[in-house]
Amino acid sequence: MAVVKFPNITSAGYITETIQQKYINVNDFNVYISSFIIIFLSEIGDKTFFINAILAMKNSKIFVFIGAMFSLAFMTIIGALFGYATKIIPTIYTLVVSTVLFLIFGFRMVYEAYYMDSDESINEYTNVQHQIKKNSIKNETYSLESGSFKGTKKLMKINVFSVILQSASLTFFAEWGDRSQIATVLLAASHNVYKVIIGAICGHAISTFLAVIAGSLIAKKLSIRFGN
Repeated sequence: MAVVKFPNITSAGYITETIQQKYINVNDFNVYISSFIIIFLSEIGDKTFFINAILAMKNSKIFVFIGAMFSLAFMTIIGALFGYATKIIPTIYTLVVSTVLFLIFGFRMVYEAYYMDSDESINEYTNVQHQIKKNSIKNETYSLESGSFKGTKKLMKINVFSVILQSASLTFFAEWGDRSQIATVLLAASHNVYKVIIGAICGHAISTFLAVIAGSLIAKKLSIRFGN
């Protein structure tokens, strides 16, 4: 007589295994985590990080965050689509293109690492600050020339739009061809494009959030210290 064995449904191991099999795909979760970690680590201390931190010192951190995330999300989608295209294009072409890109960016990284100055981060911070200062002067000139506009609300709307536009444009040009965009292309080429986009955008969001918070805190510290 055959003996029928029933699983011990009361055991924690059986319940956990059943939930994982039915509702959780571990590989999918790994794609989210990998995309998030890679993008987050590549953005911390990067030029984009400095841009948003400096902008948040003199402007609303909320609007700086909105402008930056608009560009970062757009760039992430573009990079992911490039990576997804490698799955459609014939293998021989993708192999050639990926090899060329690997060599170009590989030599670029080696060159930057070899000739990197010990004060590279300080120099990058200074360059970013100079660029933002130039744009701020243009915005101030525009505001002075806009005397015909009536109403405080209208001027506030213009200022908000200016902050968002400045944050978005500076982030866009700083992010084009950056490490995080290359990483997004490579991740999307070998994993599910939607999961890569979600994980990468989350990584950008946390990094940008830390940048604007850091900039806002530094501005408050300086304001208290110098009595402004």
